[in-house]
Amino acid sequence: MQLLVKGNATVTEWLRSPIVYFGDESFRDGMLRLAASLYDPVRAGRHYLHVGLQQREGPLERLTLKRLFSALRPAVTLLWLRTNPGEGAVPAVVTAFIARELSLARDLYENADPAVHPDAIALAEEWFRGVVEG
Repeated sequence: MQLLVKGNATVTEWLRSPIVYFGDESFRDGMLRLAASLYDPVRAGRHYLHVGLQQREGPLERLTLKRLFSALRPAVTLLWLRTNPGEGAVPAVVTAFIARELSLARDLYENADPAVHPDAIALAEEWFRGVVEG
C-alpha cells in the first residue's frame, strides 16, 4: 500500500499483468480501482525517472544489454507521460510493432524444445549442494 500511495507504478503494472501465478480477482480489481483513484502523473514520472537512472548507472555505452533495455523502458514511459498526460489511445505504430515482434518471436521460439539440458540440471544441483552443505 505504501508503494502504491507513493506513486510506485510497478504495483499497478503487476496488477495489470496478464501473468498471474496466484491471486484473488476481487482483491486485484479493488486494488486497480484504488490505484486509478490515487494516480498522480507527477509521482508516476518520478518513479520512472528513478528506475531509469538506477538502471543506467555508469556510462551508457558500457551498459549490458539487459540494463540498457531496463533503462529504455522507463525512458519510453517518461516520453509517453510527457506527450500524453493521462489516458490515451495507443498509437497504431506501437500496436503494430508489438504485434509484429510477438508474432516473429512466436515463430522463432514457441516450438523450441522446452527441455532443460541435463548438463544444466547437473550444474545447478552441484552448485546448490555446495551452498547447502557449506
